[in-house]
Amino acid sequence: MSILHPRKKRRMDSHPGHFDLVVVGCGGGHDETNLSAYLLKPRDKAWSDGILGLEAGSGYGALKRLFGTTHPHLFSSLFKPHQSKSKRPTNLLDKAHTSSVDKAHTVFTHLRAYLITHAHLDHCASLIISSGSLPGPTRYILGAQSVLEDLERCIWKPGRCWPHIVGWDQSEPSSNTAGGILRSLKLASSDNKDGGDKDEDYLPIRAGLDDMSVRVVPLSHGCAYTSSAFFIRHMRTRHEFLFFGDVEADPLPLGPPSASSCTSSSNSHAVNSSARPMLLPVWSHTAHLFTSNRLRALLIECSYPAGRPESRLFGHLSVEGLRKEIKVLADEVVKLQPSRIGGEKVINSVKVRQPSGTDRPTRRPLKRRASSDLPYPRTRSLVKSPASATPSSPSPSPAPAPAGPLSGLRVIVTHCKEPPPGFDLQGAQTIADYIVEQLKFGVKSLGLGPDETGVEYIAACQGDEFGEPSLLFRIGGGRTAGVRYPHCLG
Repeated sequence: MSILHPRKKRRMDSHPGHFDLVVVGCGGGHDETNLSAYLLKPRDKAWSDGILGLEAGSGYGALKRLFGTTHPHLFSSLFKPHQSKSKRPTNLLDKAHTSSVDKAHTVFTHLRAYLITHAHLDHCASLIISSGSLPGPTRYILGAQSVLEDLERCIWKPGRCWPHIVGWDQSEPSSNTAGGILRSLKLASSDNKDGGDKDEDYLPIRAGLDDMSVRVVPLSHGCAYTSSAFFIRHMRTRHEFLFFGDVEADPLPLGPPSASSCTSSSNSHAVNSSARPMLLPVWSHTAHLFTSNRLRALLIECSYPAGRPESRLFGHLSVEGLRKEIKVLADEVVKLQPSRIGGEKVINSVKVRQPSGTDRPTRRPLKRRASSDLPYPRTRSLVKSPASATPSSPSPSPAPAPAGPLSGLRVIVTHCKEPPPGFDLQGAQTIADYIVEQLKFGVKSLGLGPDETGVEYIAACQGDEFGEPSLLFRIGGGRTAGVRYPHCLG
């Protein structure tokens, strides 16, 4: 059974006009109660104005459990007590505001559409199971053409795995669409001239969610699977964030695919089998948005800790792969802002300097402990022992490290797979925390040093809320009360 771990309380701080996101599930398996599922809205809209689902691995059941255990105040704006002149007892009037069943039911009445990155069941199981039974209007199911065709052909159309209760947009009026309306989204061009910022690549969500549009890009997820990433844009402000489905690292070195390239963790893609870089165009576009102050956060998988053999990644990222890809993004940012190159810091042969106040909003520098030969160093995110809480002698504060080219970017780490029984988390509360510490500080025994790009890694946890500007939220259940930390989405 999944355990909802207590987490820090952190202040969600951002500018208005971006996005609010709730993590219904973020695991990479094998726990079916915590699978990829996120609920999203524009910051300047109410939840009652319409909700967009990003993935649908977990759903109604997971949300009901969150309401009934550690997160009773999720979506609190939907459950404000009604003003009524009725003489009925208050407990009857406000039953919907106290029952976890009714709360979850109410949230899903406002769900208008799903964006699905690929057709694997850990990303769409709740969508299938709940199709035709959840309250509210018929929902749109959006994704790349190949993703929707896989779902229709393997799940709905035969009428054997599940009743055939979905239909395509603009299909015959006689079609049964009680379970949803399929609408394919065109893949964006990989041409990155002018930063790839072509408005025609951004497609309207519609379905009552007119303040959002999406740019869909293909990803490599093993030899035989198609996956996607979504650049989600707030139409009025043009601010965005980036959401990844399952993904593997680009091939290094680049070159023609070998005959055995599909026998292990291949970097080829179902849409184009050549071993060309699928992520490089994504990072090029991300760098364009980041340097123009329009993107502050991305959600990306890191399924495995450092040290896992490449032949057992199965189309996913490990710590080494994600660190490599973040370095590629940093290089793309430096290309766009050569003025960042100074004499103060060298990152893989690229010199960077502390950005000026006009480059990008800055954040409070992180205080880091010294590294050790552990799989990751213990940090402030872990509970201090009595000995470490009262040092015998004061030590001088280290000088702040120069900021890297990605200072101000937050990478929210998702899809961490549960470790086998007996796996030593070295004091971390979840596998996601363990992986994030490795991403930050490296693993000395494996020759992986600390991250020097300036990016901030954050472990997603079921029940997290990202984006609210003015309320102090419980992140994952209240690990250490009183600790505040700013996050920004969009």
